[in-house]
Amino acid sequence: MSAWMSVTSRLALAALALAGTVGGKTSGPTLYSPEQLARARQRCRDEVTAQRHVEGLRQAVAGVMAMTDEELWRLVPPAELVRATFLWQGEGNFPGCPVCGPEIFKAGGGFYPWVMRPDLPWKVTCPSCHTV
Repeated sequence: MSAWMSVTSRLALAALALAGTVGGKTSGPTLYSPEQLARARQRCRDEVTAQRHVEGLRQAVAGVMAMTDEELWRLVPPAELVRATFLWQGEGNFPGCPVCGPEIFKAGGGFYPWVMRPDLPWKVTCPSCHTV
């Protein structure tokens, strides 16, 4: 998982763990039961390991949480920007990075190992050779 996606995932998990209610049009939590949320909150109050994990989540999302609405909106690519995440249509396995090949999968792990960074919007970086 890329560092940026990791932050995004952690933000979602932190929101679930720390939120009192789920907003929007739902009438209550839809992913975790109230009992599961209560148990998670209790563990965060009682267990040092859980407290460290929550603090790690807070630190991981601090940069995103500090962003203004305008900065967050700039991360969303415009509809006019042609984009795709997986274009391989050749024979055999996906070749990976154009520079270092399948090494990208060893460095980044997972099916989509590219690193996305807010300081390089709409670009990806190879976690192995660091090519943008």
